[in-house]
Amino acid sequence: MFRLILLVISHAAVLAVGFALGIYLLPILTAPEAHDAAMLEEKAQNALFSAEFTRELEGSDFLHWGEGKISLTPTQIIH
Repeated sequence: MFRLILLVISHAAVLAVGFALGIYLLPILTAPEAHDAAMLEEKAQNALFSAEFTRELEGSDFLHWGEGKISLTPTQIIH
């Protein structure tokens, strides 16, 4: 009986770790290739609005933060 409980717990733990790794790695594996930084800077010059994210913004914590510049053109969002 003890062995059955141990097997269920160990298999459930491996399943949980595999599921978590799948959720973490799938966006990395399927992400499209990034655009050239020079092209993004050129498009950002025509932006109507722009903002900058830093780690020190209100509401940021060790898991939820962003860094970078966002620019809005009439047809695109550039990060």
